[in-house]
Amino acid sequence: MFTLTTSSSSRKQILLTTAVAIALGATRAAIGATFTNNAGFGGSLWNLGANWNPTSVPDSTTIAYIPATFTNADGNLYITNTGAGSLSPSASVGVLVVNSAPGAVGTIRASNSTSPSTARDAVLTFGSASVGGGLIFDPAESGVLNIGANTDDDGVLTLDVPRSLTFVGPGALNIEFFKARIIGAGSVSFLNVSTTTLQIYQLNGTATGSSTFSGGSTIGPLTEVIVYRPWTGGATPKGPLGTGTVHLNGGTLHLTSAADTLGNAINVIAHSTLDTPIGVNLPGSLKTNGNRLSIRNGGTVTFDNTIFHATDTGTIAFPSLPDSTASHFVVNSGTSTYGGAIGEITDTTLLHLRQRIIKTGSGTLEVKHFRTKTLEIMSGAVRVLPSGTNQVGDDSGVSRLNEIHFDNNSAPSTILDLENNDLVLSWKDVDPIGSLSSATSGGGIARLIQTAFNNDDALGTPR
Repeated sequence: MFTLTTSSSSRKQILLTTAVAIALGATRAAIGATFTNNAGFGGSLWNLGANWNPTSVPDSTTIAYIPATFTNADGNLYITNTGAGSLSPSASVGVLVVNSAPGAVGTIRASNSTSPSTARDAVLTFGSASVGGGLIFDPAESGVLNIGANTDDDGVLTLDVPRSLTFVGPGALNIEFFKARIIGAGSVSFLNVSTTTLQIYQLNGTATGSSTFSGGSTIGPLTEVIVYRPWTGGATPKGPLGTGTVHLNGGTLHLTSAADTLGNAINVIAHSTLDTPIGVNLPGSLKTNGNRLSIRNGGTVTFDNTIFHATDTGTIAFPSLPDSTASHFVVNSGTSTYGGAIGEITDTTLLHLRQRIIKTGSGTLEVKHFRTKTLEIMSGAVRVLPSGTNQVGDDSGVSRLNEIHFDNNSAPSTILDLENNDLVLSWKDVDPIGSLSSATSGGGIARLIQTAFNNDDALGTPR
């Protein structure tokens, strides 16, 4: 059931003001329209002019309200209909304001068909090429708004975004995408105006096509976008979040599908989270811009020839991952330089370190430093960037590990180049250092150092 409260609460004022400012701007006056459903006899059809007050279908200049007078037993609002006298499958709006009763579920569907054989696809366009659009979901308490339906009966709902679309909502609610997609040259933003998490579920492609909007997406603070495997299956390069850059502005991108690929560029513009309970491959570009990208929930993250940036700063952190998980950095050729840090100390008293880092590929990975439980160099080289200073007390380039492993102890083809930086190893079980006396029979890091000096016990002549 959809309702819109008429209260002038401060929260309502914040939502309306935010949506109008962000989505419509101040370039023109907006026209208001209220959905009346023709006093309950309108069939819950958007494209029926008699269902609106004033008596005309909204356009791209309209702020449209789904009000308290609309009561529909099944909680559905249909863009178009089926059968004789069919309405247009295309609709438009500037800002759509929807409110549900406490705990209610409302759905915006493509058509009122009840069978796949009569289903009609529909398009709802937000704003225009010159002015953006918005969708405000403001339930009385908790609530769910479905965009599209998890069924083949009523067709695919497409949201067209010529300039921008801002989803606005308070926390403790969900906006769920099912058989729906987003297209257009514009951008999409998810904005939370509460102190609890706003969740956007299953923003994904459908059997008839993926979300292909190209202007990029932004996930704001206390907002979690949860992406499931698309119904078409397989990899998801640039699919779930359009083809543009994903901007993480303090929110969480939650990827739930095993072995999927997110090909979008990722731009971290405030401390943000990448949630990977199962795992994901990231072959696109990644910039942290001096911020912290926290990776959590135990899935394997593969930075698969990810495009890093030498001038970048920030940290890729693993604050809550179990020690059994690993993050893979693949550099198949050349040199990939990330100017930021990999890992961090999570407990300054215990110097607690997390995560296994596995480097593969014949190329070279360069970073500011490693502060992780384990570094495993299986092939190629790892280089810690010069810190630029040898001043006493400067530990910006110091790497801290509990363990380090190389693929080939006897004649190592793998390389760790510390430049002018230190490496601190802390352990509680087996001493990883070993000794020169035991080096030739398998003794730890001393063996590696000795090999680098042509197996000279005196360590006199480097290779």
